[in-house]
Amino acid sequence: MGLLQEMFSYPFLVRAMIGGICISLCASLLGVSLVLKRYSMIGDGLSHVSFGALSIAVAFNWAPLAVSIPVVAAAAVLLLRITGNGKIKSDAAIAMISAGSLAIGIIVTSLTTGMTTDVSSYMFGSILAMSREDMCLSVVLSLVVLGMFVICYNKVFAVTFDESFAKATGVRVSAYNLLIAVLTAITIVLGMICLVLDLTNPLFFWRILVYYNPTSVMSIGVMALLFYIPLVFVLMCVALQQEITSVSWLKWLDPIISFFAKFRVALDWIVLILAIAICAYTGFLISALIRFPLINTAVLPALFVASGFSAGCAATKVLAAWLFGADRHGSDLHVLHAAEWPIMAVEALCLLMIIIALVSGNAAAQAAFAAFTTGMWAQVFWVGAVGIGFLIPLALSFFGSKAFRTGATAFYTSGLAAICGMMCLRLFIIYAGQINSI
Repeated sequence: MGLLQEMFSYPFLVRAMIGGICISLCASLLGVSLVLKRYSMIGDGLSHVSFGALSIAVAFNWAPLAVSIPVVAAAAVLLLRITGNGKIKSDAAIAMISAGSLAIGIIVTSLTTGMTTDVSSYMFGSILAMSREDMCLSVVLSLVVLGMFVICYNKVFAVTFDESFAKATGVRVSAYNLLIAVLTAITIVLGMICLVLDLTNPLFFWRILVYYNPTSVMSIGVMALLFYIPLVFVLMCVALQQEITSVSWLKWLDPIISFFAKFRVALDWIVLILAIAICAYTGFLISALIRFPLINTAVLPALFVASGFSAGCAATKVLAAWLFGADRHGSDLHVLHAAEWPIMAVEALCLLMIIIALVSGNAAAQAAFAAFTTGMWAQVFWVGAVGIGFLIPLALSFFGSKAFRTGATAFYTSGLAAICGMMCLRLFIIYAGQINSI
């Protein structure tokens, strides 16, 4: 309770919580109607429109909301009009509008010069940077969205489930479809404001997707992700070939998956190498922030790789046993369990090296060491990362009767604790690392 009180004593956390709750309420209500009307990807499409509109507004020094809300609302209405005539399906229309908006954003970026920003400013979003005005605007618009949805609930319900029935009962279907589109547009714009509007320079985000610099850690990481994501999908299809091809309308994939199955070993190694590279890339990226002594260390990439492996082993064990019925005492899971302890030892060694470097460093480094001993994030580290992430799995593996240590309770609890500890450790590194700067 004391931790929560301390967290909410910071105004920026309160504003972020209020804004996030308002947007999540709107999104959850509208999401049901959109999914049932087969517009589940409309959020992705309109977010591209919103991002492009916000970027253009910032580039020309216009009021972002005055530009983005009408543009996104017009895109939502256009989407309904395109799909309403029956010539183009909803997913194709969304893809068309999304790609067009992305192209406009890229053109604006290519014509904009002098864009420089801090790495962290466009990597990690900025809901915590919501101003009081942003929060008030989110609350007001969210209340409008929620109020309209509640008032028109019966009509929206009818239009969502059966438009023909709604027309027969005298409901103005086109008007309520328009209402859903506008409310969806407002919700998406509010969400994009939390992510984009407070960035140092929103247009810079597009640049990393267009121009590659082989000497840049950021570009290398993006290139690794471009290969990693599709290869993981291919590997998943190979691993689940029998399940996929058992579905009648997916049988045509069998020869394609069989072809990739010939290269299973090579795919395993390539994906493993890319996964390690991406883990290290995150650490390198954050450690490049030279103003923060706690995270500006060469050990951070190794710590991120080790923590990623530790949590990955734990998640794999839990999911394999829970979803696929793997034997908890089988050889495969035993290999993962045996690998956890050396990896956790590497994590502990990396943390020890960071602590020693801070304690024996200059005045700024010694001041940054206070993050381990005082304040909210010290509790996150010692209770979450050390207590839950290290000590609980250790206790469950080496203490108690053999029946308890090899039982399902200890198995699942230790796995979930390792995952929770990894999340707490990364939260500590990212947020506590920014408290003290040079």
